Amino acid sequence: MLYIVSVSGIVCCALVLAAPQVFKAERFAAGSDIAVEMAQIRLFWSFLALLSLLSWVSIRQAVLVLQAGPARLLLRSGSHLAAISLLLLLACYVLWLGISHQQLLLQIFSAVAFFSGLSALRYIFRANVSRLQIIREHIAAMLGSAIAIFTAFTAFGGRRLFAFSTNAQLLSWLLPSLIGIGCILWYQRRYQLPAKSSR
Repeated sequence: MLYIVSVSGIVCCALVLAAPQVFKAERFAAGSDIAVEMAQIRLFWSFLALLSLLSWVSIRQAVLVLQAGPARLLLRSGSHLAAISLLLLLACYVLWLGISHQQLLLQIFSAVAFFSGLSALRYIFRANVSRLQIIREHIAAMLGSAIAIFTAFTAFGGRRLFAFSTNAQLLSWLLPSLIGIGCILWYQRRYQLPAKSSR
């Protein structure tokens, strides 16, 4: 299901960004500033594209981690490494958009996506991994995908539900990350304790 949601999100974002005046024709009504509308569409849909790609890369990482085992040959395939590289590039682009337009949300999530990509590469190219590290990577990647999906949903719905307050909108977008990162830290601590006690 997460594969379907993330891939459909990537496709929708790609279509809108490629032809905004076709897929978002209502935004270009008579008298509207085309340059402003194009900038807003590029800003919002690039952000959603980043979340969709982050979700897809994370869920794929989570699945391949278990399939590949300690050897990690599947994780070193060209297609998976290309997807992670694309995530890193898109994160840099969204960070630039966030800084240019002074959008804190984009800056935060571009940093999250960038470091998620780096973390995935670090795991893939470690000299050795233990069974405990495989479990931790799988859980972290699954939760990372969930964070991206729920943030995308709240980015759509939160704008309307919390239209009365910019702070409420920001909180609705950040809440999935706060909960998800908290869960990741808790699980990593839980699966780290046996390793420490066995020394």
